[in-house]
Amino acid sequence: MDSDLSRDAKHIGKTLFLHVSPAGDAAVPYVATIARECSIGVRTVQYGLRELENNKWITWELRGFSKWKWAARQYRLRYPEGEIATLAPQSEAPTQHPRRCPPRTPQDERHREVKLHAPNPISGEMGDWFEKLFAAYPNQQAKDRAWRKVQHMAPDAALRDEITEGLARWRRYADLKSAPFLSTWLRNGTWREARTKRIPGLCSACGNVAVVGDGRDYWCGAHDPDRRPA
Repeated sequence: MDSDLSRDAKHIGKTLFLHVSPAGDAAVPYVATIARECSIGVRTVQYGLRELENNKWITWELRGFSKWKWAARQYRLRYPEGEIATLAPQSEAPTQHPRRCPPRTPQDERHREVKLHAPNPISGEMGDWFEKLFAAYPNQQAKDRAWRKVQHMAPDAALRDEITEGLARWRRYADLKSAPFLSTWLRNGTWREARTKRIPGLCSACGNVAVVGDGRDYWCGAHDPDRRPA
């Protein structure tokens, strides 16, 4: 830029160039934005803009309705010899904003699609068990997420039986209408709590329907401790 300009004016002019729109026509930053990015005061920015305008480096016009307070100045960069949209010819103006990331290529899009939507087939012995578990679970949403959680857990046969038993007991006392996703249910270990939880109305010894109880333990007719022998 012209050596006759002050240091602050040069800094402000470079900041305006960074705010040029992707089309390369104009920049619409607020004075406070320029002051924050240049680490100078608002009054210094006003003096610098006036200096750039007096030396014919920029022109400006109001953008929006001038009667409203939110009307902003729209700055156009130019050479002192003649007005131009940017510091480069229009044919060579970049199509991408200098501070934005470069556009994605078709190869990047294909990689993103494969990474996010890669097929995750449910197969094998664990897959068959998962299908039965998911069919018995009340919340039938986010099946793929639940399958990924099961693969991460990699339960053996004994653990799969414990989870199945815990789900069956959990269904007897839980609010099935507000059940979380199966992946959340597995991550929280709800099936462990369900296997040890005392369920009112079920026998503490065998799990059948209870007929008597003292508020803490319940028993069916066969395991009633107060039952007299025949």
